Amino acid sequence: MITYGVVDRAAMAWIADGCSKSTIKNSLAREQAHRDELISQNPARIAEWQREFEMAEDELDDPRSLALPDWPTLLRLADALVARSSDEFVG
Repeated sequence: MITYGVVDRAAMAWIADGCSKSTIKNSLAREQAHRDELISQNPARIAEWQREFEMAEDELDDPRSLALPDWPTLLRLADALVARSSDEFVG
């Protein structure tokens, strides 16, 4: 059974693997079949994959954009991760 979650995860994996935008569009072509009324509903319809694709391209152009801005932010992130971990494991 094709679900939105399965399609969404597949599209995100294709983006991470470096697939081209046309490859992803062609893989999600069921949307066009739905618009052309060839199928009653599109189980492969997901939103915002193109924004994710653009963001992935931007990250390749500027990998520093993924970096945390400063040391205090890193410490807050580490503290939040420990607080949410099993038994607040510091590691």
